[in-house]
Amino acid sequence: MKEFIESDILPNMANVRTTIGETTCREYMKEWGFSFGAHHKNVYMDGHEREDVVEYRDSFVDRMKQRESKMSYFEGEDMKEEEPLLENGERKIVLVTHDESTFHAHDARNSMWLKEGEQILRKKGPGKGLMVSAFMCPCHGVVSYRDFEFGKNSQGYWTNIHMLDHLKEAIKSFEEIHKNCQGLFIFDQSSNHGALPDDALRATTMNVGPGGKQPKMRDGYYLKEGVRVEQPMQFADGTQKGLKQVLNERGLWDPKLRLETARELVGSQPDFQEQRSSLANMVENAGHLADFYPKYHCELNFIERVWGEAKGIVRKECLFNFPKMNIQVSETIKNNISLEHVRRYYRRAFRYLDAYSKGLKGPMVEWTVKKYKGHRKVKKTLDDFVDE
Repeated sequence: MKEFIESDILPNMANVRTTIGETTCREYMKEWGFSFGAHHKNVYMDGHEREDVVEYRDSFVDRMKQRESKMSYFEGEDMKEEEPLLENGERKIVLVTHDESTFHAHDARNSMWLKEGEQILRKKGPGKGLMVSAFMCPCHGVVSYRDFEFGKNSQGYWTNIHMLDHLKEAIKSFEEIHKNCQGLFIFDQSSNHGALPDDALRATTMNVGPGGKQPKMRDGYYLKEGVRVEQPMQFADGTQKGLKQVLNERGLWDPKLRLETARELVGSQPDFQEQRSSLANMVENAGHLADFYPKYHCELNFIERVWGEAKGIVRKECLFNFPKMNIQVSETIKNNISLEHVRRYYRRAFRYLDAYSKGLKGPMVEWTVKKYKGHRKVKKTLDDFVDE
């Protein structure tokens, strides 16, 4: 900032000095809301109340509240399942949540009892890494489980192809244990999970003219006087159409359009807006429902608490041995975390949903979820807090 002020700002100002002190710069930085500190990796940025996040969260909560009446709930000390009351022709909806987590061979507890002046020596670094991908439902716990030794010297890195392969297995497993039920598969909003199919309609990959390196896309459609008109995205010889041709056929082309503006116009069209991720396509093609959690809202995904419990167990019994840890992680997640705990985590996530549906946010949500532990509801509303 000092260099910028001295080279760009001060020379353009009359009758002022040509330098500024570092101390003055620091004071201004503090006044503008900056703070000086060490850089840390994996810092969590809380975006709960960001405008776009709140807008998506509200729509997600509305969808979940509409589905809630067709879903089981769990009550009592033993977390007994209470079946939903369904009308003729309705199918029970079962929530199947997904998430990935990582475990490391040298990840042990950092707190311990030591005598004064005593210290222990541990292996350096986190050790070899294991990534776990799991689908869970509150009825049975683990629906499908996979582990993956990540790293350039191991199996590589978890990609959308791995994810699709695991999802295919999870859908098959779900249908075997939930006869005549409809699965609601929910994922977090990672770039891996949001990847589109290779032939999806993507305006950002299109050129103005035909051909070139732009990928070949599936057919689209547009509305002409209220009538749906199918639009092939390739010419008869298989060449991919460009932005100009696609917009011309829709009656939207303007010679004044620049590349980015043309892409924005095409991307705003209904057929381009309707593109679904590969994961959502696979789920919906199997006759089930797919959705994505709001960003920054890990409290809505009950599997996050399962990860927390599993990591606590694995760290407590850390053997600093990767093959043994691999077995230990699998055994812990599949067998050592009780179904009662899974159901309590599930119920807690629904209390968060209920709190958000009543207009609560921030500390108010946390307080009500901790205070009201019965069923999936909280008794406070935003009006209650205003009255108090």
